[in-house]
Amino acid sequence: MGNHGTLNKYLGDGVMALFGAPLSSGHDAAEAVTAAVAMQRSLRRVNETLKMRNLPTLSIGIGINTRGRVLSIDLARPETAHVFAVGTTGSGKTTLIQGIVAQLARANGPDRLRIAGIDTKRELFTGPLATLPHLLYRPAVDQAEASATVAAVTAELERRIAGQERRPRIVLVIDEAWDIDTTALERIARMGRSYGVHLIAATQRGVAGDMAKSTAGQFGVRICGLLAPGDQWTAANIGVGDIYKSLRCAGDFAAYIGGRQSITRFMAAYAGEDDPY
Repeated sequence: MGNHGTLNKYLGDGVMALFGAPLSSGHDAAEAVTAAVAMQRSLRRVNETLKMRNLPTLSIGIGINTRGRVLSIDLARPETAHVFAVGTTGSGKTTLIQGIVAQLARANGPDRLRIAGIDTKRELFTGPLATLPHLLYRPAVDQAEASATVAAVTAELERRIAGQERRPRIVLVIDEAWDIDTTALERIARMGRSYGVHLIAATQRGVAGDMAKSTAGQFGVRICGLLAPGDQWTAANIGVGDIYKSLRCAGDFAAYIGGRQSITRFMAAYAGEDDPY
């Protein structure tokens, strides 16, 4: 099989494949996830052909067990109230953020959670994410709209501070954080955790310089994916150390998580564009 998998057995209308047996490549979990994503993409192409022929489309279930643990964070805890992800183009950070947003939407109704989005690259809020009932506004796609969204969330934060309100929780999701006024982001990061306002931000530009380091430091969860060659400062500035050097592929991340002693290595979840949320 591709991605160094081994076909193990047929199970009625399913198959089982092993990764890491009989020989391990050293990053078997990553290759299993890559194979699963390739299967989803191949199925999408098949379904496009079936639709053109007015035939019923197909669906499949894919399960992966690496004998590991699911990584979860609780935005309600002060030490993990905000999430910051950095990685070069192709590192999988947008897919990572999409997975986080999808899971938040699955676990919380619009009465408990509202989402404000800034997506100037027009890659984050796509498919079902673009029409989530949780959205406070249409996702911002240019700098003027982004500034207006940040201003609106900041105004809501100030209103909550004055009235001691905390519900519903609001999550501001930003796909390119350094396009935003960092002073505004620091204000939301410092005060939002106490009033139910949270940040989930991503960037591909790295974390260099005192301003960027200071802003990133306000996030209790700091995630690092593949970095651009020569970017030795980002990993140190967000607290993941040298573990970033061992990251192998898109979707492979290292995370500093507030309240934990060690750096956590994990693979990001993937949700297909046609998956309902």
